[in-house]
Amino acid sequence: WDKDSISVINNPSLLGAACNYQKNAICLVANNMAWFGFPQFLQKYFVYIHHSDLLCSEDSVNFVSSIWPPADSIHWDFGDPASGASNFSRLPQPSHIYLNAGTYTVELFVRHIDKRTDTTWHTITILASPQVTLGPDRIICSGNSTTFDAGLCSGCTYLWKNLGSGLTVGTAQTFTTGQPGTYAAIVTNTSGCIGSDTVQLSTTPLPVVTNNPLSKSICSGESTNIPLTSNVPGTTFHWTANLTTGNITGFSSDSGLVINQVLVNSLATSGIVTYHITPKVGSCIGTTVDFPVTVNPGDSVKVSISASTNNVCAGTPVTFTATPTNGGTTPSYVWKVNGAIVGTNLSTFTYNPASGDLVSCVLTSSITVCISNNPATSNTILM
Repeated sequence: WDKDSISVINNPSLLGAACNYQKNAICLVANNMAWFGFPQFLQKYFVYIHHSDLLCSEDSVNFVSSIWPPADSIHWDFGDPASGASNFSRLPQPSHIYLNAGTYTVELFVRHIDKRTDTTWHTITILASPQVTLGPDRIICSGNSTTFDAGLCSGCTYLWKNLGSGLTVGTAQTFTTGQPGTYAAIVTNTSGCIGSDTVQLSTTPLPVVTNNPLSKSICSGESTNIPLTSNVPGTTFHWTANLTTGNITGFSSDSGLVINQVLVNSLATSGIVTYHITPKVGSCIGTTVDFPVTVNPGDSVKVSISASTNNVCAGTPVTFTATPTNGGTTPSYVWKVNGAIVGTNLSTFTYNPASGDLVSCVLTSSITVCISNNPATSNTILM
């Protein structure tokens, strides 16, 4: 005590003078004086546990082992059985994530190269980190905005970042934006522990009904058969319908990708049903458009026949002429005498009738749209 140098025993395992004692062998530089002695034991074996300074839940705690003599093998037990297989490690410098705040006892078992074993324990306290939950990713309509909330945390500081640009976009508990991107909320509490979460914001353009033209004309008894189209994939359509003119049945409100309703016009004049179509993608609702459907009445096919003369003398040829109504450009004719088919596919038929013959004609119209009573049978002429 109170000396400016330290003496040394060079060979402490040898007896007597053989121990090679040197008085004042080590000088304490710059007038330093010795005030305390050395530890009164020889520390030949040791195992120590060191760890990172800030211990927060949901964050990696880094451990370092200090071992002498060198270890042949080591085994860590982080005192966190709820973590399953992650509770153990054989690495010299492992890390472990404690999901919950609390006190944990860390155990380090060592087998030295000389086969000696050592075990040491160290108790650590894990501090609670802020719990930040921004919820699922969001999709909003173009032109709209949405607000994210990092959660109330007393005394905490908030930092919002756009991960795409790296820029800070907010420092409050909530953050409102309409710009698409990936955002992170970073919350730091008074202990210095950090919690964070990320969320992706996408925008969807407002859907528009792109059918062109926005109208259609059908015949009574036909289906509307209107496949609906939009500028945005995945658009669904909702519609209502009302009678604009006429007397038409078969229409109703519904939703889907095709308006497929059979409309029947009970009048001799055309009528109109108007569909009011609204496109929708997710929560994005586009502008409603009107789609009028004109329903035309079905035209009836008719045919009448006349004889060039009647009554006639036996053996006198008679020409019969068919007059069609709504026959089209290429109608077909089937002539019959007493129910038997005769003649050719012409609008006239000539033969020498016998008394009592019944002559008629069947007309098939070439019109296939908005037509009824096809084929049509004519009147019958008694000769």
